[in-house]
Parts: sequence; structure tokens; C-alpha cells
Amino acid sequence: MKKNLLVLAFLVGLLTCCKSEDAPIKPVKPTDPGSINKEYMSRAETTFANIFKYYWSDKVRMMFGSYPNTLGTPQEPSSPDYNSHAYLWGLGSVVSAFNAIVQNTDNVDFRMTYESRLKETLLKYYNTTKEPMCFGCFVNPHDQRLYDDAIWVGIDLADLYSKTKDSWYLDYAKSVWNFVLSGKDDELGGGVYWDENAKDSKNTCSNAPAVVLALKLYQITNDAAYLENGKDIYKWTKSKLQDPSDYLYWDCIKTSGKIETSKFSYNSGQMLQAAVLLYNATGEEQYLTDAKL
Repeated sequence: MKKNLLVLAFLVGLLTCCKSEDAPIKPVKPTDPGSINKEYMSRAETTFANIFKYYWSDKVRMMFGSYPNTLGTPQEPSSPDYNSHAYLWGLGSVVSAFNAIVQNTDNVDFRMTYESRLKETLLKYYNTTKEPMCFGCFVNPHDQRLYDDAIWVGIDLADLYSKTKDSWYLDYAKSVWNFVLSGKDDELGGGVYWDENAKDSKNTCSNAPAVVLALKLYQITNDAAYLENGKDIYKWTKSKLQDPSDYLYWDCIKTSGKIETSKFSYNSGQMLQAAVLLYNATGEEQYLTDAKL
């Protein structure tokens, strides 16, 4: 059975988020929630270790996109082949899994085991061929860059800085934000595009997490510019892409004005998180109301 890197990395995050009232993986006394939490963390770390065992290549210092890999070994890093190595979308989920574990454990050995390799492979995706520099979908020299893919990475980098105080994470999170701002203009009254090259739609998946990243950077730096931009993008997304009948969010609006009405849970989920972060930052009740709706 082919196993997808994105799905396995998501599982790691799920394990770290499980609470004591959830069904335990193996029988544990309900009076000992600490034991349950330790069990989930152990499972998460084991899953993460297996991701590296089966997806990481020491040869090119990168991760495969799937297992088993039909090519046997990765091609040169310049080839954007899914069977060769992970797109940024898949690699970003590994960064999310790493972040989830780091946030929930003080196990320094875990961090030291994987951190340098994740930094190394992320830099292979860091496109320096055009300004502002940021992570691309593939490794250099391919220059396709999607705003949402980079933002997901940026959010985890901001979180990792908050936990570790390693300035490397903050520097690259800020570079993602600069890239986001380059995709924001007055077309359709504001908002961030989805695809840097095409620029034919503005999507919830590129705007909602942009607000989350802005607010996380505001929490770290106390720079009001992050807050104001976050509020502006949130307002635009709500006005253009929220379905007033159920308060969920449509997928995107084309530059022609046509709305793609598909609804995905992560879009509404990111706007919910954005609303909570804005409420925490401003105390304005409307954001809390939005989150509840």
C-alpha cells in the first residue's frame, strides 16, 4: 500500500493533540491522565521516527513524497517529481508534526535528532531567484510558489520560535510574511492571491492562515503592523468568502468575481483560529462572536 507523507505527518499532530478523555490507544487507568498523555507522546515520537526511517534520504538530504518510492532513490533535487521528493506541501506537514511534538515535550534529544535535517531540507526549497525570497513548491531552481504552502510553514516556524527562541525560525517566518505581502493588492478590494505566477484567484486557504501568521508574529514582536495587516486580511476574507447562511467559508473568488463555492474544513477552521487570535489581541467582542458562529 502506498503511504502518503502528508497523512502520516498529520497523524503525529493528531496524537499530540489527544486529551485524557479520548479513547486511549491501549488500556490505561482513567485515574492517571498523565500516563495517557505519555502514551500518546510516545506514539507520536515513534510515528515521527518511522517517517524519517522510510521517507528521508541521506543521499540528497531530502524526503520522499510517498512510500514505497517507485524510483528507488531520489533524482537530483532540481527535478519536481512527486515520486522523487516531497513537495513543500508534504514537507510542511512534517515540519508541523515536528512542531507539534516540540510544543508538547521538553525532550531535547528529540529536537536535536531531527532539527538540523529539517532546517537543511527546508533551505533547499528556499527560492532565492526573485524577491521577496521565500519557500517554493519544489527545490531550486524551479520557481513556482504558492502563498498558502509557504504560510503553513511560516506558522510552524513562528510557533517553533516561540518555544525554542531560536532566531533562525523567526527570521524565516518573517520572510514568509514578506512574501505574503507581495501577494496582496487592491484587486477585488484586497486579499492575498493563491498562486504567485497565475494570480487569477484569491483563496480562503491563502488568506485565513495569513491572518494566523500575522497574529503569531504580532504576539512575538508586538509590531502593530502585523496586527493591522491581519485585521485587514481577515475583514476582506469575511466579506468576500463567508457564506452568510452557515458562516462557513467558500474556497476562493476568481479575479473575474466568480466564487468557487466548495467548502473545506481547514478553511473555516483557519478563520475560526484567526478570529480567536484577533479577539485575544484586541478584546473586540465581534471576533469572539465570529469564532462561535
